[in-house]
Amino acid sequence: MSATLETAHACGVILTPQSPWLPPMVMTNPDAATSSFETMIEQWFPLTYVLNSLNRSLGMPDGYPFTLQPAVIAKLRFVHHTIAMQAR
Repeated sequence: MSATLETAHACGVILTPQSPWLPPMVMTNPDAATSSFETMIEQWFPLTYVLNSLNRSLGMPDGYPFTLQPAVIAKLRFVHHTIAMQAR
């Protein structure tokens, strides 16, 4: 997740969809030591939506074929927090 967000940030990815029901995204600093988990997950959902949509339009399988359930998000939040605490 972190590496994908870092790559999107480095490439200047910004999503400004024309449909109001599609999620927008403006990349912020994706550094795991300084970014909040909430910011990362807020950026992750629209990014994977677009990645999967692009893959489907090319006739390819989803690049990220997972739905993050609340328990998984809680575990990812814990891992993120643990890494951030070690980086201090």
